[in-house]
Amino acid sequence: MGGVENSCTLTDPVEVRGMEATIYDAECSGEGTTTTERLILMQSGDASVVLVIRNGWASEWARCY
Repeated sequence: MGGVENSCTLTDPVEVRGMEATIYDAECSGEGTTTTERLILMQSGDASVVLVIRNGWASEWARCY
């Protein structure tokens, strides 16, 4: 997972029961700092978008094909 001048390594996946979603531990680095957090990646209904859910916010990312 990455963004502008930052990237995250996702580890320890846990499937969310009854949903097309997975919880990950994320270690993210960028701008000289490293942070850790939990996040959820969830497939949208039409599978062209991935929902990224973090503590306090959510966003939609278009899939790259």
